[in-house]
Amino acid sequence: MGTNFILITLMWIIFVIVCKKGDCGESNKTLSEGELKQAKIDQRNSFNKGIGTLRDVSLAGNLATEMFANKRKNSFAKQLSKVTGNLKTTLGLFGGVLSFAAVIFPGVGQNKQLEYMKAKFADVDAKFGQVFNRFADTMNLIQSTGIKNEYHKHEIKIISLSHLLNNYLRAKPSTARVYKYKFVQRYVHGAATAIYQGMMGRSHLSSDIPRTMMKYSKYHRQKVRDLMLGMYNLMAQGAKVDIAFQKFTHENDDSYEKVKAEEWKEKLQSVSDRILSIDKEVVAAWKSRAKEDIVYYLAEWKNNANRYVADQLFSFLKDKYGWRVWHVLVFNDTLWEEDDYKLLNCDGYTFHGKFGRIVLVSSKDQNEDAICKITPREMLETTETKIPDTSSTYSDTDMNALHIFQSMDKRLKDCGSTLDVGVIRRQGSDAQHAGPPERLIVVRKEKFELHVFG
Repeated sequence: MGTNFILITLMWIIFVIVCKKGDCGESNKTLSEGELKQAKIDQRNSFNKGIGTLRDVSLAGNLATEMFANKRKNSFAKQLSKVTGNLKTTLGLFGGVLSFAAVIFPGVGQNKQLEYMKAKFADVDAKFGQVFNRFADTMNLIQSTGIKNEYHKHEIKIISLSHLLNNYLRAKPSTARVYKYKFVQRYVHGAATAIYQGMMGRSHLSSDIPRTMMKYSKYHRQKVRDLMLGMYNLMAQGAKVDIAFQKFTHENDDSYEKVKAEEWKEKLQSVSDRILSIDKEVVAAWKSRAKEDIVYYLAEWKNNANRYVADQLFSFLKDKYGWRVWHVLVFNDTLWEEDDYKLLNCDGYTFHGKFGRIVLVSSKDQNEDAICKITPREMLETTETKIPDTSSTYSDTDMNALHIFQSMDKRLKDCGSTLDVGVIRRQGSDAQHAGPPERLIVVRKEKFELHVFG
C-alpha cells in the first residue's frame, strides 16, 4: 500500500478513462465492467485508508498533547507512558499522513472529508509548537547555564521546519509541492539528535540538560519536569521533521521513512525512561534540600512578622515539594521549653532560636490518609490544662506545657498517624500556623494553644 499504491491506483484510473475513449488498442477495448468496478473500489479503499490514517494519527496526537496541556489527571509516570505511546504511534503513521496530504482522489465525492481530516491533523500538529511556548520562561531562566545558548539554534531549526510541514499539511494539493520544496531545501541534519543527546547526557560537547536544570533550580521538581517535557516535546517535533525529509526525498521507497520512524520510537522511549529516572532522583533528595531551603528563607525573612514567615514558607514548600503536604508553625523564642511549650515532631524539622523564633516544619506524602478530625479535636478539647484543687479554696492550678502534653490522649502522640503535636502558651508566643485545614487542628484552651497535624 502506501504512496506506491496510490500512484498505481491513480495511473490505473487514468488508463481506464483513456481506454474508454478508444485509445488503448484492440486488446483493451474489451475491459470488463467488473474490472472498472474493481478500479473504483481500489480508489475508494485508498481514500478510506487516507481518512483512517489521518483519524488515527489525530487521535494519537490529541492524546499526546494532553500532558503538555497540563491535563495531568493520573500519576506523572502513567501519563508520560501514555504520551510516549501515542507519540510513537504518531511517528509510525506520519509518513502515511504525508502521503495523503498532496493527493487528489478524482471521482470521490468526499473530498471535503479528506480536507477536514487533513486540517484536523494539522491543528493537532500545531499544538506541539504552541505547547512548547509554555516552557519558554523556563528556558530563559537558565540562559546563564549555557543550555539556552547551546540548544536554541536547534530549536529554531526544528520550529521553522515544523511550521513548513504544517503549511504543507494544510495546503491544497496544487500548492503543497511548494512547501515541500522549501522544506527539503531548508532541512538541516542533526537538530533533533542534538536534543536527544542532551536529554540522555551522552554528549561531551554540550550540557546534560536534566542535570543542569536540577542544579540550577536546586531540585525544584516542577521546573525540572517542565524543562524535560519541553525538550521532549521539541525532540518529538524534530523526529517528525526527520521522517518527513526521508519521505520527501525517497518517495518511491517507504523503507527509509520506516527505518527513521523506528529509530525515533526507540529514542523517544529512552528519553521517556530517563525523564522518569531524573524525576525519581529529584524526589529522593527532598528532605535534605528542604532543610537547606528552610534555613535560607528563615534568614531571608528574619525581619518579617511570624504570620508572614509562616505563610511564605508554607507557600514555598507547597510549590517546590508539592507531592507532600506541609505544616509550618512559627512562634517567638521568648518561652521556656516544658514550662511554656512542648512539641513532638515525628519526622520533620524543629529550629530553636533561629533569628528570635522557634520554627517547626513537618510533612507527609499527599497520598497518605489525613487524620480523622472529629476524634482528635475531641481529644484536644477534653485535655486537662489545670490541676484540680481539692482544698476548701476551690482554686484550680494551671498546668505547665509539659504536664498538659503528658495528659493528652496517647493516640494523639502516636507517630504512626500524627506528624506533629504541641502545646504552646498563648501569651507572648504570637504562634502562627500554616497548613491544609483538613489535616491541621488547633484548639485554644485557657492560657494554652493545643494542636495536632497529620
